[in-house]
Formats: sequence, C-alpha cells, structure tokens
Amino acid sequence: MNRFLKTSLVLALAVPFVFACSEDKKTSAGSTEKTTTEKAVDATKAKFTEMKEAFAKATDSTIVAVDKGIADVKAKAAAVSAEKKPEMDKLVAELDEKKADLKKTYNEAMASTEAGFESLKAKVDTAAADLKKRIDAAMAKLK
Repeated sequence: MNRFLKTSLVLALAVPFVFACSEDKKTSAGSTEKTTTEKAVDATKAKFTEMKEAFAKATDSTIVAVDKGIADVKAKAAAVSAEKKPEMDKLVAELDEKKADLKKTYNEAMASTEAGFESLKAKVDTAAADLKKRIDAAMAKLK
C-alpha cells in the first residue's frame, strides 16, 4: 500500500507540471510567440499576396492593351466595304467574346486560393497571348 501512495503522489504532482509545460510560451509582455511553422505560413501567405498583386498589375495592363487593340479593329472595321462588313463584324464579335473569357478567367484567378492560382494564371496568360494574336491577325486583314 505504501508503494501505491507514493506512485499516486508522484502522478498527482507530475500531471499539472506536464500541462503547465505544454502551454504556449509567453513573452514578458504576455503575448504568444509565433512558432517557426506559423512564421513560415505567414511568410508564404505574404509571398502569395505579393505574387497575386504583381499578376494583377501585369494583367490589368494587358487588358488595357487588348481593349485598345479591339477598339482599333472596330474603328477600321467600320470603314470596310459592304461585302466585307459581315466578316469583320463576326471577327469583332469573336474578339469581344475572347476578351470576356479572358476577364472571367482573370477574375477566377484573383479569387482563387494558392492551390488553384497557378493553373488559372497560366490560363490567363495563354488567353491573353491568343487574344493578342487574334487582334494582330484582324489588323492584318484590315490593311
């Protein structure tokens, strides 16, 4: 029985000690210190936000250039002969549709999480390049 009492006493004193040691470390000001993992997560989030902002800036300037190109195509298409007018109207409608698709994909990329961002970013880049090629081809047809 004496052995049982000693073991119980040791456990009774050890359990609170274990719980006290496992609590978050506090600084002298009382705030919880961030662990290395939390710091890494914060750094990753900051880098992702920075990358997203750079992507937004670049894509916004691309969209402005595309808008200008489509406006130029529309202006030149308005001056074509009556027999080429239906073809040019169809071409302008396709450009407007591709621009709407580009903006939709861009908005999806900006609303995405880290997991889906890279694939949507690649889709936006591909769509922008395709739209620029289509605008250049339309301008060549109008010369």
